Amino acid sequence: MIWGVLTIRIITCNVPESYLRAIEKITGKTKIYPSRSELIRIAIREWIIKELESAQAFEEFQTKSILYQDKYFLEKSKNTDEIVQ
Repeated sequence: MIWGVLTIRIITCNVPESYLRAIEKITGKTKIYPSRSELIRIAIREWIIKELESAQAFEEFQTKSILYQDKYFLEKSKNTDEIVQ
C-alpha cells in the first residue's frame, strides 16, 4: 500500500450458480452492494477478521491451558514431595 492506495489483484473463483443468483439479487444499482466484486471483498475481509480473532482466541486458550496444566502439575508434585518426605 502506497499513500493509502490499496493494490487490488484480480483472482478467478468458481462458485455454484445458486451463489451467483443470490449475489445478483443484492448487487447493482439501488441494492445493498454496488458490485459483485465489492460484495466479495467485504465477505472475504469479514471472514479473515473472524478467522484471525478465532485463531487468537484459540491461541490464548492453549496458553491458558498450558499454564493451568503447569500449575496443576507443580501443585501435584509439591504434594507428592511432601508425602515422600
